[in-house]
Parts: sequence; C-alpha cells; structure tokens
Amino acid sequence: MRNFGTMRKAAAGIVAAAMLSVGAAGLVSTANAAEVNSNDITITQPAAVQNQLIQPTVNGRKFKAYRISNYSNAQVNASGQITGYDMKAQVPFTDALIKDAVKAAIVTGDTVNSNFQNVVTLGDDGNITFKGDAENLTALQFVGKYFYGTGADVYGNDNANSHQVRTFADYLLKHLPQGANAISATGANDQVTLDIPNGEEGLYLIIEEPTIDTTADAFKGETVSRAMLTGTPIKVGDKLYNEVVNDGGKTYKLGTLALKAEKVTLTKEIEGKDQLIQLNSVRTFTIRTNVPNYTTDYPNWQAKNFTITDNPSANINPFVTKGDNTTVKNLKVEATKATLAIGTDYTVDVTNSNSTDANDFKISLTDPTKWSGQGITITYDGVLTSTTPDGTTNTDQATVNDVQLDFSNNPNDPNEKATLTDQEKLFNAQLDMEKVAFNDVDKKLLGAKFTATTVNDAPVTFTKSADGLTYTVNKDTRAAGVTNEVVFGVQGANGIKPITLDGLAGDTDQAVTYTFTETKAPEGYILGDNPVSFTVTVTPTFDAAGESTGATVVVNSANHANFIDLSTVANATSPASTNGTVYTLGTARVENTKNISDFAKTGGEIVWLMAAAGAAAAAGVGLGIAVRRSRSRRYRA
Repeated sequence: MRNFGTMRKAAAGIVAAAMLSVGAAGLVSTANAAEVNSNDITITQPAAVQNQLIQPTVNGRKFKAYRISNYSNAQVNASGQITGYDMKAQVPFTDALIKDAVKAAIVTGDTVNSNFQNVVTLGDDGNITFKGDAENLTALQFVGKYFYGTGADVYGNDNANSHQVRTFADYLLKHLPQGANAISATGANDQVTLDIPNGEEGLYLIIEEPTIDTTADAFKGETVSRAMLTGTPIKVGDKLYNEVVNDGGKTYKLGTLALKAEKVTLTKEIEGKDQLIQLNSVRTFTIRTNVPNYTTDYPNWQAKNFTITDNPSANINPFVTKGDNTTVKNLKVEATKATLAIGTDYTVDVTNSNSTDANDFKISLTDPTKWSGQGITITYDGVLTSTTPDGTTNTDQATVNDVQLDFSNNPNDPNEKATLTDQEKLFNAQLDMEKVAFNDVDKKLLGAKFTATTVNDAPVTFTKSADGLTYTVNKDTRAAGVTNEVVFGVQGANGIKPITLDGLAGDTDQAVTYTFTETKAPEGYILGDNPVSFTVTVTPTFDAAGESTGATVVVNSANHANFIDLSTVANATSPASTNGTVYTLGTARVENTKNISDFAKTGGEIVWLMAAAGAAAAAGVGLGIAVRRSRSRRYRA
C-alpha cells in the first residue's frame, strides 16, 4: 500500500475523477454537509442545461453496476466532509487492467498526450510507466489525481467534462473481466436506484444493459447511455458521508449522477395553416430535428451518421432541373448557430438510388460532430402538380409528405442506428355540382355554363379533366388549357353525371368565396337579363394544434334565395376515406325553370328576357341549391 500522505494528496482528485465520469449534483455549502442514510447510487434525468439537450426517458432503462474498487483509510473533517481516502482494485478488476485503461485514455498510437508527457513514459514494449510527481501512484491514484474535469458535461454533471475519464470508462466497458458481478436496477419513478449492499461501497462502472429498444414508443429517438463512473458514499466508522472537499476547497457529492443520454426529435410541418391545396401552388415544408452530442470528447463514437430522407407524395414536385442539374427547390439547411453549406456541411442525393419514389431526396450531414447539440432546420418548396397523387379524384389517394431520420444513437456501437419518422398531410376540398329541372331534381340537365370569380371579381381559372368531370382550381392562370368557364354535366352510360369543383379554398386558412354566374342555360331553358348567380364559401377548419380538421361550406344567393335549399347543407369534418385527404362538401344543384311564375317576386330586381314576340310568357331562370355531406356515388359509375 502506498503511504497515506501521497494518497491523501490524490484523494480529492480520485473523488473528482469518480464524479467526472458522470458528475455530482452540484456544489454545496459546507454548512449543509452531513451524513447520509444510504450508500445507494441514484441516476436521474439529465438537466437540459447545455446545447439544447432534450431530456430522455429514465423509466424502463436497465443498468448494471460493477465495483471497480473499494475505499480505505477515509477521513472526515468536523463538518462531515471527506478529506482523504484510498482505493484498491476490486477482484476481478486488476491493477493491470486499470493501467491499460489509463493508457487507452492518454496514448494515441505511439504518442502520449502532451498534457501527460511529464508524468508518463511509453516504453518500447508498449507499456506506460508513471514518472515525476506520479512515480509513486497506483493506476487508480493516477486517475484520481489527473483525470478530473473543470466544468460540467452536457448532461449537467459537475466536473464531468473529462475526455480521459470518458475514454477510461469506455475501455473498461469493452474489457469487462470474466466473473465480474453486477448490481442490476431498472428505472422507475423518474430515477434508477442501484441498491449497493452494506460494506460494498467503492467506485463503480455503470453501463446500460440491455440497451434500450429504440423502436418502442417509450424510447423512440433516444440515445443509448454512455458508460458511467461514480463512487458511492463512503463509510467512516458506522456512518456514511457523501460530500468530498478537495485541497482547493471545492466540494462534490458522491452517489448521484445524471443520465448520460439524450433524445432526438423529428417534426415535419407546412408553413402556415394552409393545408388545403390547389393545383400549381407552392408549399414550403419545414423539417426540424436536433443532433446528439457527437463531440470528440467521445472518441469511441465513430462512423457517425445523420441522414434525413424526405418522401413527398407523387403529386408534390420538390425539384428544379436546369440542364443536367437537379436541385431541391429553395433548399436551406440551418443549425442553431450557423447556416450549413451544401457540399461542405451536408450532401443532397436526388438520384433516389435506394428508393422507388422519383421525388425522394436525402440530406446527410458530412460531419455530425460539428453540429453536436444543435437544432437543425430544413426548409424547401414543393409544387403541387395535381390535387391527388394519381392525378384523379380518387379520394383514397392521400397527399402525404413523409420524412425519416436515421442517426447513430449508441456510443458503444458505431453500426447501431435509430429511426424517427413524421409526416404532414395536405387536404383537398371538393364540391359536386349539377344542373337539374326546377322541382324535379331527378331530371338532370346538360350544357349550362357558368363563370367563377373571387375577391375583387378576379376570375377563377380551372384545369378541366379529359373526361370533363372535374374542374380543378389552377393557381397558374397562364397554364396551358386553363379556363374560366364551367360546363355542367357529362353524359355517361347510365345518365348525366355531375361535375366536381376541385381544389377549393386552397393555400389559406381563411374563408374563400366563389361567385358563380350563369352564362348559358340548358337548351329549352331561359338565361335572363339578370343571370342567376350564387356564392359558395369554403372555410378551412383546424384543431388547437393548427392541424386541418375539415372545411365548412355555405351556399347563398342575394337575388335568388328562394331557389336555395339549405336543409341538407353539411360540412366536411373528416376525409372522404379512412386513408384519404379529400374533404367532400356535398352536391350543389342549380335548377332551371320554364315557367316565369316560379321566380321570386322579392329579393332583388329581376329583369327577364322575353321569348319571341307573341309568346304569352317566357320561361324563367330558377336556382336551387342543396348541399349534402357525401357525394352520390351513383353518378360516378
């Protein structure tokens, strides 16, 4: 045994080293120093104090604690503070193994770290020898004197920012001696309590075993805990003490530490509450995540990977192509403290070599270590090329933008990765319309034409489907084939089918009002000098979190209110199908009459266009609107 004078000088450092690996709860006043009732080691949730660390889950994590050394020759002062003690390797841990762990912490290749060259020599045989002030120290005493930090680690552990202690603990983890007994515990009530048997106080190596299942909901996005070192309270006589004071007067507590793990999150969202879409609109997507602590303080965490794969639905085009060069539209990648540069800080793969989806792309951080502890925000634009992924009005098709994050999450296994996913949906509002005879809704009419306007009489332009059944609101008024004219009804094998207005109230969280004005009546029916007009107001609805929940619809007419049936008006509060993203707003029926007496005598001036001279009366224009919750599928045959 070394003389106690040498050991006492190293004692504070030994305790500090134990605390460095995982850390103490913090500085305490000597006036509060007192004996404790338990020699247990307690692991709590880390403090989110640095680098935007997100606290992980403690409950359910499993740990094993291995006793590396015992305590001996402990001394306390009048305030109950520990002022000196010694440690001896505990079987099956040996002085030789401890010394090998020291070497791993301070020697790289054939070179001793410059901070230790005055106290350590590396021999030709590859072994280290202590010299100078360290000549008479054991390997454990060397750790105590030289392996302590000066600040807190990212998990909130005081005096735990020591590169050497972390490497020392990692080495012992990877070289656990056979026959080493462990104390096991599982987290509950937001802490892990390692029940140390009486008389087995000492320095403990603590590892997570088995490691967490990151596919389970409880641990999604979380990292595996790093190896930890800490000492139990020390017994002097029949009393236990947990506060240590070093030669500089600093105090540290034994037996408590903050978990060395953290949590990664992933979210995908659309800029603004504008989840209803229209053709050729541009949507800004935002991805937010955070990088774990990959700093070089943890040299065994190698081959770090941090890759985001974005998977828009088929009707979202995120690319811009110029010649042979394809890029993501308006892509920007930012960290908490800087804007990342493409090619240097991250790479973008648009070749989709590992995906069957042509519009997938991947963003990979070239050196995740550089962005340790920082938040990452990715924004880009996508153009809506249709309102449903398959280009039809199929309500089972969902406009969904998925994102996946794959990242290294185990500092002890560079090949292990965790996966997070999120998605953002875009929704489409549709309203069916048909022309019918007055007081005879079963008699469908062909050939009526309407134009549509919105705010300030701005024309609404549509893209007409090849079969004439669907008119999709097109934001690009210069697109080929756009029209401001809507023709009611399409002749099908089983009768006249209604048309569908598609992409209503897109790109806003506010109500949008469309004014429809009849320009041509069906054959045999009268248009009138004051053509029938009516409004359709569609308002997106959202929940408290700002997510789309449906749409409301109101149909009205200032001069033809007697032709509006409000008894069946209903709002869409869910998609038309379980997996879909289409809100169906029902069917609006526009009625025409051949009898002028059917028209209202109030509600505005109506000037009728009379038929040829000699006719007793001309047929008038009638309007009736009925809105129901679901479209009649029989017209879709």
